[in-house]
Amino acid sequence: ITGGAHNKKLGVSGEQEFADKGVFYCATCDVAAR
Repeated sequence: ITGGAHNKKLGVSGEQEFADKGVFYCATCDVAAR
């Protein structure tokens, strides 16, 4: 099931370079880490 949310780009240098190469976004994980 998906909620239709999209990841938010941070705008930091190198972000696009590492996209889909081990950098991932996880709303559940990010919330739990706070």
